Amino acid sequence: MTSELPPLDGLLTLTFLDLQEIRLVDAFLDAGVQWKTLRLARVQAEQAIGSYPFSRGKFVTDGRSIFFNMAPRAKSDGEFLNLVSHQTSFKRIVGRFMVSLKLDADG
Repeated sequence: MTSELPPLDGLLTLTFLDLQEIRLVDAFLDAGVQWKTLRLARVQAEQAIGSYPFSRGKFVTDGRSIFFNMAPRAKSDGEFLNLVSHQTSFKRIVGRFMVSLKLDADG
């Protein structure tokens, strides 16, 4: 892992966004997502959202894939984008298969 901050006393220092990224990576791993899928999804998310994508976007998982919630405020009409296969799914159809990540109310 790299950080925007310089080392402090020879040790890696982390920003708040670094910690948020680590937190979400841990949640995906706990949900069953494989490292290979996680790496590919992060690259795609970074291209779409920018740096620190997991700390900025709204994501869900079914335990195998990572989906970007394209309309996080919509209750039933939104879409999920699979970050690895690039396929979209309607939230109201696949939403019940998504694993609940242990995050606060704001995601």
